Amino acid sequence: MHSSKRRVSSNWLRSRLGKSEVSLRAFQTPRTAFLAEAMKTILMVSGLMLSALLVYLHADTKRESKDQYQTATVVSVDKHVSESNYVGGSPSDAPLQAEEYSYDIGIRLNCNIYIGRYESATDYLPSVFSPKHTVDVRFQKHIMYVSLPESDRELKMGVVGHRRVKEEGCTGSS
Repeated sequence: MHSSKRRVSSNWLRSRLGKSEVSLRAFQTPRTAFLAEAMKTILMVSGLMLSALLVYLHADTKRESKDQYQTATVVSVDKHVSESNYVGGSPSDAPLQAEEYSYDIGIRLNCNIYIGRYESATDYLPSVFSPKHTVDVRFQKHIMYVSLPESDRELKMGVVGHRRVKEEGCTGSS
């Protein structure tokens, strides 16, 4: 009998509300409705903050892995001479070219030799760029960053060449 009473009251509620489904909101007091809305808001804000934190931590992990310096060895230093593209009769008619100083620095990291172009406004080459000298380098796409130990700076050089060393110890994948 108890279940038929429940069924009658449910049918009565459906007929009064004109809906096929009974909503729990009809049974909520203003205080419970406020608490339900507050809980929804708190959950949404917490979820948003957690998502932002996860994105930040993932990006921070990627940045740290890229910022890792590796020890490499300078194998060659050559002065880079830019060629004139003037085609004409007299060389004295050629336009003036800006005086720039650039060096191609060969740096060996594991079984790879990377050629980085160091450019300077003055004819200055840091002392770390001498053959058989170890340097700390990191790569980011086609840019090589070399840490200068005497100062807290790093030099940015474009990678202009790369080749694999063919030695007995470098036959595998490194």
